[in-house]
Amino acid sequence: MAELNRQVIVITGAAGAVGRVVAQRFVQAGATVALWDQKLDSLQSLHQQLDPHPLTVAVDLTDPDAVDAGIAHVLDAYQRIDGLVHIAGGFAMPGAAHEGHLNVWHHMLALNATALYITAGKIAQQMLKTQSKGSITAIVAKAAQRGMKHAAAYSASKAAALRVVESMAEDLKPHGIRVNAVSPSIIDTPANRQSMGEANVHKWVTPDEIAETLLFLASDRASAMTGANLELNGRV
Repeated sequence: MAELNRQVIVITGAAGAVGRVVAQRFVQAGATVALWDQKLDSLQSLHQQLDPHPLTVAVDLTDPDAVDAGIAHVLDAYQRIDGLVHIAGGFAMPGAAHEGHLNVWHHMLALNATALYITAGKIAQQMLKTQSKGSITAIVAKAAQRGMKHAAAYSASKAAALRVVESMAEDLKPHGIRVNAVSPSIIDTPANRQSMGEANVHKWVTPDEIAETLLFLASDRASAMTGANLELNGRV
């Protein structure tokens, strides 16, 4: 199946539980993927599993210069970028907002909002230079819709990320670049099973379900969709 017709897609957070599944699914759909993560060694096993072996790049998405360098690596290897799937982010529930936790506030905003603003913005600039009509999709979270107990920083950062997606969709609409978000509830990952137990795993959203949604949004099947936020609530 060549649904993505050799499009060059940058996938951030590719070494994580969701990112690995997404990378595999996009390769199966005919994409040429460039895998970005903060730690290059975490990508090595995935690099070996995929055929052809993809470009892997260590990038700090909160650093504009590092993102520029990552883009340069992709252009050196593939000469263009047709789209972005932004999975990278962070999670923390340190306690009530009135207790302070200012360090967590800055950290969550950096990982979930600033990183998206920088990365999606710079990749959009490159897509505009080559007149690509591709897509940008970001994983946000159900928490973007409403505050959560002990998670003010996380919820606010995800809400900010969603506003970035919506604003970019409006900015890029005249240029034929689609920008959308996917907001899962609890994702069935090893980390979540360890921290939350496995009693309600069957209610959670799976990485495969997220990958299929991201593939849909990157494909021509979603050609009429931009500025959308698809909520994947599972049965939570």
